[in-house]
Order: sequence, then structure tokens, then C-alpha cells
Amino acid sequence: MARRIFCLLAIVLLQLVLVREAGAQPSEDRWGITGTFVPNWVAMSDLKILWSEAQSLDYRGSEFRIGLLRGKELGGDWSVTYTQRNVKDGSTIDGTSTSEFDAGPPLKFGSLYTVEPSSPVKIRGIEGQKFSPLVTIKNRAQIGLVFGGGIGWYHGLKTSQNYDVTFTNGPPPTFRPIVTQTETVTQVEAKDIFAMSFVPMGRIELAGAAMLAPGLKVRVSGGFSFPHTQVFSLSVNYLFGTRR
Repeated sequence: MARRIFCLLAIVLLQLVLVREAGAQPSEDRWGITGTFVPNWVAMSDLKILWSEAQSLDYRGSEFRIGLLRGKELGGDWSVTYTQRNVKDGSTIDGTSTSEFDAGPPLKFGSLYTVEPSSPVKIRGIEGQKFSPLVTIKNRAQIGLVFGGGIGWYHGLKTSQNYDVTFTNGPPPTFRPIVTQTETVTQVEAKDIFAMSFVPMGRIELAGAAMLAPGLKVRVSGGFSFPHTQVFSLSVNYLFGTRR
């Protein structure tokens, strides 16, 4: 994962130094609208320290963004969007560990946090992003980079299964301790499990775009989307007043 992120960062730096506009861009910047759908993102296990006492993660979901766009049809663009990341039902943050006492079965400590269908968990926020084309092909397609950042906040409750152990004195004459596994179930705010009061968001993605009609561009991309990764996203952009 770290190697992939480093490679993407290297591409960004290379672009800033070497990239030139492919062909003339006589058209002016125009306003438009943009919408993006991400069918699946996955939390990176390397960043499990961002969740309270997490030992492992099975944490995934989907995302959509919608907002304002400004740019050129055959050039780059920037946007400001409302972003919502939905956490998939059944996603877990496992903060439990086990220990053995005497010859008995292993006993569990800590908490297991689960997203239940009855209490959806979402991250809502604002994000700014920019698309920079590296190559424009026959005024119909582009290859480039998407990068951006923003801030979000958790909403919703998670179910917390809390495991602990109690010790009581056994019967005489040995009074050998009796070890008992305990379990309680509570509801906790999703924001209370995250390491910060807000969720910093950032992205670096490799993208390909196609112009389907004047002002209408469809873009697919994938890459690093802190604190998650996504394999595929689909964006539709429309610039008002574009003619050929």
C-alpha cells in the first residue's frame, strides 16, 4: 500500500514539473455541475490506529458526491462537492484480544464495534478536488489525475459488544479463583470511536475521461482516498453553455 501511494505522489510531482497543455485551449472556463458515485471503498488496515483500540478492520462502504464545477471542456476542472460516505451494514472494528487462564478456554477482552442495519453510519462533509489532464486524445478523451481534500463528520450509532472477565473466590479450602467471561451490549456514537472529532479526507487518483457530448464528460478513476482506498469511481460532469 505504501509503495502504491508513493508511486502516485511521484506521478503528481512529475506532472507539476513536466505537464503541458495538449493542444490549444481557446474555450473559456465555464460553470457546471458534477456528480460522483463510488460503489465500494475499503478502510486501509495500515490506518487502524485511527479507530479506538482497533486490532483489525472489516470496514467498507459506498460514497456519492454532488456539487459545483468550473473548468474547460478539453482542459482541467475544479469542484466543490457535498460528500457522503455510507458505511456498509455488518462492517466491524475489532478491538478485542484474548488471554488464557489455567487450562480453561481463552477469554476475551475489549470491544467489537458493528454497524447494524437499524442504525446507518455515515460520514458527511465538504470536499474540494481538481482534475488535471496529462494527455488529451483527439479532443475526445483524457488521461489525468484527480486530487483533492476536505473534511467530514461521523453520524450514527454502532453496536458495541464489550468483553471483560470477573474473578471471584472459589470454595474453601483452596479458595481458588473462579474466572467468568462477561459480555455487555451497548450503543455508542460512531464519532466517539474515531481518533479525531472530524474525519480528514484526501484523494489522489488516476483517471480517464471521455467527452460524450458538448459540455458532457464522463470520468472513471481509482486510487487512494484517505482514510480509505477505492478501486473504481464514476463521475459525470456537465459544463453549462458549451458549444462546438
